[in-house]
Amino acid sequence: MNTYLLSWNPDKWDWIDINNSISELKNTGIYRDSWSCGMNKSIKSNDRLFLIRLGKEPRGICASGYAISNVFQGEHWSGEPNKISNYITIEYDIIINPKEERILEMDILKNGILEEQHWSTQTSGIRIKPNVANELERVWFNFTLSNTNRRIENEPNENTIYREGTVKQITSNKYERNPHARKICIEKFGLKCSVCGFDFEEIYGELGKEFIHVHHLKPIASIGTEYTLNPISDLRPVCPNCHSMIHRTENILTIDELKKKIKKYVW
Repeated sequence: MNTYLLSWNPDKWDWIDINNSISELKNTGIYRDSWSCGMNKSIKSNDRLFLIRLGKEPRGICASGYAISNVFQGEHWSGEPNKISNYITIEYDIIINPKEERILEMDILKNGILEEQHWSTQTSGIRIKPNVANELERVWFNFTLSNTNRRIENEPNENTIYREGTVKQITSNKYERNPHARKICIEKFGLKCSVCGFDFEEIYGELGKEFIHVHHLKPIASIGTEYTLNPISDLRPVCPNCHSMIHRTENILTIDELKKKIKKYVW
């Protein structure tokens, strides 16, 4: 997975319905939209994306998410006839309205490791250096946790209607997919499954290196909007098979409960 920086200059295009986008993300757990990625044709589905606001102040990171498409072409965002642009479809996990809340501003982005990246780019779709991307995840994680309106663990309110299973899937993805939380969990517990001990690199070699799912220990129904994620006490590495078994029943199994159900087979 690579990390890319999408740019937004409100002097050229104003996100006038940004509050509607934020409301949809808050109320349904999902907001998807297309965004111009400049000349970049290398972004792939599942790559990490950050959106930086440039031009007028405040300037800085105001949103993040994941690519859920490869690059495609469409009518240019300016509406200019006979002109096309490259786009990527992004599924947001966080959106902040710069006019109403503090964003991750340039003074923070120009410190330490983050200073190694050129942030004042007018080109959308530039790749963020891997070491800078790791540090940005850490800084963004802590920044968003300090903002009670944009905590990663915010889940939809109880009055919203969903298709069965949607809330569980959305909320689980938010907890378990956050790159910084995942990294802390793996650094603490390693890459072996906490249930069966399966090690992907040991079995598959280089192909399986650093592959593992991360499971959220707390039942979704018990998590409130003021809940703060602790990657060490709340997350555990598990293989996809055990992860599926944990969630197979209506009342999800604990890791210890699943361990007791494992039967030994001779292959």
